[in-house]
Amino acid sequence: MERSANYFNVKTVRNMSNKSESLDDIKEKAEFKHQLVDQVNIPYRWATNYSNSTVGYKGEGVSVDVSRLSPEQKQRYDDGWKKNAFNQYASDIIPVNRYVGDHRHDLCRKMVYKENLPEASVVIIFHNEAWSVLWRTVYSILNTSPSHLLKDIFLVDDASTQGHLHQRLTKEVDKFSNVHLLRTGVRSGLIKARLLGFSHVNTTVAIFLDSHCECSDGWLEPLLDKIANCNRTVAVPLADEISAETFQFNPVNIEYMHMGGFDFDLNFNWRPVPQEELKRRTSIIDSVKSPTFLGCCFAISVDFFKHLGTYDPGYQIWGSENLELSFKTWMCGGSLEIIPCSHIGHMFRNTMPYSWGDNGMQILIKNSLRLAEVWMDDFKRFYHDRIFYNIKFDIGDITDRKKLRRSLKCHSFDWYLKNVYPGLFLPYNSQATGHIRNAATELCIESPVMGFMMYREVSLKPCSDYAFNQHWTLTEDNTIRRDEGCLGYQGPHSFVVMPCNPLASQIKWTYSQANLIISHQDNRCLGISTDRTTVNVKPCNGGSQQVWAWPRRTLKKRS
Repeated sequence: MERSANYFNVKTVRNMSNKSESLDDIKEKAEFKHQLVDQVNIPYRWATNYSNSTVGYKGEGVSVDVSRLSPEQKQRYDDGWKKNAFNQYASDIIPVNRYVGDHRHDLCRKMVYKENLPEASVVIIFHNEAWSVLWRTVYSILNTSPSHLLKDIFLVDDASTQGHLHQRLTKEVDKFSNVHLLRTGVRSGLIKARLLGFSHVNTTVAIFLDSHCECSDGWLEPLLDKIANCNRTVAVPLADEISAETFQFNPVNIEYMHMGGFDFDLNFNWRPVPQEELKRRTSIIDSVKSPTFLGCCFAISVDFFKHLGTYDPGYQIWGSENLELSFKTWMCGGSLEIIPCSHIGHMFRNTMPYSWGDNGMQILIKNSLRLAEVWMDDFKRFYHDRIFYNIKFDIGDITDRKKLRRSLKCHSFDWYLKNVYPGLFLPYNSQATGHIRNAATELCIESPVMGFMMYREVSLKPCSDYAFNQHWTLTEDNTIRRDEGCLGYQGPHSFVVMPCNPLASQIKWTYSQANLIISHQDNRCLGISTDRTTVNVKPCNGGSQQVWAWPRRTLKKRS
């Protein structure tokens, strides 16, 4: 009865809206059972079945009406969010073997791939993953992969503490001949856990997936075909979004694809595909050459991964491993390409549900410092400046990694920026850089600059050497900038981050000898709001609320 109650308390989500299902929809789903029989009988598919349930069919999500939950159900709902940073209650309603649909472009469905594609194994690492999400990942692989192309799936348990991932998981894995369970024993982190899984791979291609993914029809063949054509290519699928709230599968429209970039926080970001790359491609389904990749899902030749030295074993827990692999792939003779015909859904969470310990930020900085020291040459100065020269960390011995780079005769980072990522903004010849600290409050200007956070009011926060969102540069052309975000004002007083497009680049500033930040447009001064929480632009009055301490530091280009 409890399961029935769950279904009464949800409503189907389709195409990001809460539309009710039509009678035709229901009939179509009722006929799905008969379609499955045909699919299961195809000899080259793994003998696993899709669910006959209508819930989650074709990637639909469910929206939980919390007001209708019983106290016990509400407790489970809250616990699910707390443990996972996603809606486990909704996930548990959706079958683990749902059919997410075929999201390929029509041209992709017509593609004919090589007959003798290389065989692959998949490595999935997890720590305290929800049962339904983990097994939905596994079933989606089995249900969409030709058996002659997929050999093994290696599940690597990174010291999970939740009970369902112990004996119960062992028994469930034992039901599958090609699914294997490895355990790290102690908390090792993503990099070391992936390396453990990789050590068991004995196929031509290794595929790494996060444990909260879902593969859709036709995902595998395009990745293997790209590597078959050139085994020095890292093949990256389109990362479709799985909603953390509803588990709606939202495919990427390949007409509006983005490529991977990075900023000098050494974080991955999405960037528009430049015109030069668009012109190079002859078809909408051609691969996109990408400077970096997200890291959640990719395929790579086993030999090429070993040639590159796999992951840097000196990295801890998580962070920078995707940029390291991106940099050395390009710099050491390979290429990194996004494959539009391969769709894999990935659930993007706003926060991580597990702790890195008390020194989590230091772990991330250590990994990034190690990355910068080995691969970025003199450009590492930009990262040092971004973290306020807080570089006195023990990053371990990097002798072997530098030796590897020399032995592979890799290009310089300058070559990488000129040939692979020429559009990256380099903040040379800055007039000031670092914290912008208000004299009256000792608070600092803070704001993220990601695309979806644009046009939000800039805030004032306690200054911190670990708050990279507090780093700002007064560029040589008088803009206040961090990466692709520029500071400007919207309306008479509101101070916001906006894209550094031609409009924003017209908003110029002077940092005066009196430590005032003055707008060129109307000679007004940067100040703070009455409640001391936000920044505004008002007529200059010389008061301490309009006085700012900003290091007058510059980074000169070295010959």
